[in-house]
Amino acid sequence: MPRFSLPFPSAGVLLLACAPFAWRLNPSVIERPQANVPALQVPDSATVGTPVSITVWTKSGGCTRRGPTEVTTRDLVATIRLFDSVLVKRPDDYACPSVLRFARNVFSLQFSHSGAAIVRVIGTDTLERAVSVR
Repeated sequence: MPRFSLPFPSAGVLLLACAPFAWRLNPSVIERPQANVPALQVPDSATVGTPVSITVWTKSGGCTRRGPTEVTTRDLVATIRLFDSVLVKRPDDYACPSVLRFARNVFSLQFSHSGAAIVRVIGTDTLERAVSVR
């Protein structure tokens, strides 16, 4: 049976170039939803091996979707990287709604040994909070 091949590295490249919509990953905008609500909520202390809840508030608009999140813990440093998927190419007759959305992102972290830990959240800004792990 004869094989058909395109003169391009992959057919996916051709399809992507013709797609009416294209999305790009950007770091999330970390921002408080109200003046009395912090953008990053982390407990002051934690117990070794016991999960703690971390809350991060992000802001986005009408042509933005929640993207992937990377959570890593190494020694006593936990890093959370937040991304949004932003529409960068659309048909001429497509309009993005003019809305402002805040998203509550909740994570569960635990530390394997005691000491002074750091929770670092990275988006368009970097926020850090100290946690005493006992």
